[in-house]
Amino acid sequence: MKAGILPNDDDSCGWYLSLPPPATPLTGAQSFDHVILGAGFAGLAAARRLAQHLPEREIALIDAQRVGDGASGRNSGFIIDLPHSFAAAGHGGALARDRAEMRLNDFAIATLRDLVRSHGIDCQWGERGKYHAAVEDKGRRDLDGFRRSLDRLGAPYRDLDAAALAAEIGTGYYREGIHTPGCILIQPAALVRGLAASLPGNPAPVRGFAGDRNRHRRRDRVALRPGAGSAPRACC
Repeated sequence: MKAGILPNDDDSCGWYLSLPPPATPLTGAQSFDHVILGAGFAGLAAARRLAQHLPEREIALIDAQRVGDGASGRNSGFIIDLPHSFAAAGHGGALARDRAEMRLNDFAIATLRDLVRSHGIDCQWGERGKYHAAVEDKGRRDLDGFRRSLDRLGAPYRDLDAAALAAEIGTGYYREGIHTPGCILIQPAALVRGLAASLPGNPAPVRGFAGDRNRHRRRDRVALRPGAGSAPRACC
């Protein structure tokens, strides 16, 4: 199977380029019991769970880019605890849905916090929260709706007038604001690389498909032929 269209790799992500040089990828013929394609958050989670349940298996995590240089390492650098959508409309939305999303987000943050701390992942993890601020009357009405939503959810927050907000963020431009404490700031490329390096059993991240990007299926085996090596006995 040969890929005909591939995404453009501009190789210019500041998050990634600010990191130290990466580890050397695997080269030559390699054999694995399992190969996971894609070293973003989904691939990392799959590799971690697979290694936890099958510690005796050999696992390769393969990506078309260097680990941390893909979409998961190029986000805005924060992890949210609150739903994105309920504040914009100025109402609480589906309360049960929003609370379920908050529980899921809180679980994800707690899981990542434990991994970052237990493995010493240097990703500039900062539990800083986030600010919602307004200047015009419409924005202030949106803040009122946001405040009502937070009250319905029972989510913690602080009200800030113009002076208090200026003291915290360094500008007097805004007339009022709300601070919610649960948002996490991170260096996303460093987080992704650290999660890959700390996988159970240390599956080896590979810069795969750098060359001809071919996959060949033969019964229960898949041969992967990246530019610098191959994984000829990888199980599906």
